[in-house]
Amino acid sequence: IFKGRKHPPIDSTKIVEADQPAPTTSTTTSEDGATDTSKSSGCPVKAESRASWNILRRGNGGDKTQQQQFDVYSRPLPMDPTNNMPIPNAQTTARNNLPNPDQQDVLTTERVKSTIPKGGTNETWVYPSPQMFYNALARKGKLAMPEDEADSSKDAAVAAAPAGIEEDMESVVAIHNCMNEGTWSRILQWEKVLNPVTSDDNNEEGLMPKLLKFCGRPTDLSPKAYIKHYLLSHPLPFDRHDWTVTRTNPTDGSETEVRYVIDYYHDEVMASEEAGSGLPNMNDGIGEKGRIKSLLVDVRPAADSIGDVWGRMVSMPLARRGCRS
Repeated sequence: IFKGRKHPPIDSTKIVEADQPAPTTSTTTSEDGATDTSKSSGCPVKAESRASWNILRRGNGGDKTQQQQFDVYSRPLPMDPTNNMPIPNAQTTARNNLPNPDQQDVLTTERVKSTIPKGGTNETWVYPSPQMFYNALARKGKLAMPEDEADSSKDAAVAAAPAGIEEDMESVVAIHNCMNEGTWSRILQWEKVLNPVTSDDNNEEGLMPKLLKFCGRPTDLSPKAYIKHYLLSHPLPFDRHDWTVTRTNPTDGSETEVRYVIDYYHDEVMASEEAGSGLPNMNDGIGEKGRIKSLLVDVRPAADSIGDVWGRMVSMPLARRGCRS
């Protein structure tokens, strides 16, 4: 869907990573909704057709301090200290779903519930609507194309909202949602090995892990990504996330927080051009066995404790070979 536009790859500043805990920022919030997926389009992750908004481009800066979140009018939102997310509020949510002043086409405000349990609640996280996604990107100045950014003679409003970008938002959000669901499925694979009470049998007993908070750190290379790139000539990830997961103790109900480090990669060779590939369903999967084969994710617990290191170096490798540590 991005053919003919020379956008840089999409840059996902949505969730995570450094091997030191980082502040939490995200556009995913917690109100219900559903998205119309009746359109179809080609895959938006080919090199010549990637967009500059939040899914496949490495960041070019980044504030390491806690980032305040804002509504569509750039007014600060009250934050929940337990997860560093905006406190749910019907009025501010409605404002964030208003059209942007420079917007040229109508965007849906409907949202999709994820399958990811939300820490501290009995609900799941809810993904932003295409309108909310567009507003967040506009506020962060991530809608401009490279040629617009380089041409200082262009009107700022034109550079901020090139014609036709709105039509791409539904696809961008669909890929964003699919990428997050694929990440969560890989975290569950780790949890079933490192935390044996995590199983489908215990789902109704409240023992399944939950996602408490997350943050995007696209400009910070994890130690693993650094070594892979500078010593082994592996491509750089386009994004890096931290997801904090809570584990529930079955005996006393206490919770333990575990941080996961996530590196996202894009494999241009695997990008698909087939019809509908740009509008995946949330659970279509990423990587070799998923529908979006060009998106690859490297998930592992952060090396925050000896147990985490043991899990990465011993427990999971043995589990993958059918052994038990």
